[in-house]
Amino acid sequence: MQSAKVLVNQDHLTTVVAFHVQQCIEKSFKAILELYNEKVPRVHDLRKLLQLLKDEGINIDFSLDEEVLDQINQVYIDTRYPGDSSLLPESEPSKSKVIEFLDEAEKIYNIAEQRIEEY
Repeated sequence: MQSAKVLVNQDHLTTVVAFHVQQCIEKSFKAILELYNEKVPRVHDLRKLLQLLKDEGINIDFSLDEEVLDQINQVYIDTRYPGDSSLLPESEPSKSKVIEFLDEAEKIYNIAEQRIEEY
């Protein structure tokens, strides 16, 4: 999270910021699973992890914008498994978009941190 906050001011690093945002959300979801003694899968898909939390009865209201979650997922996939389109500058997320991503990640991170502290 801290890396993303520092890098967000660098216009040419929006993809890097989006990658760090995805990692923050993924690790937050996995930390909550671990907290509730659930098996933590080797999955990076944020939607799948969120669904697993719900399936396991871990009811946490993240008040998520699932469309934003999908966009973060896509940037992560493009970063990890680049194709022709992800190497073009116009395919990089805009600064305003990564700020939106960062806001979503910070919200999730804070909720996860609060749950861990309460435990």
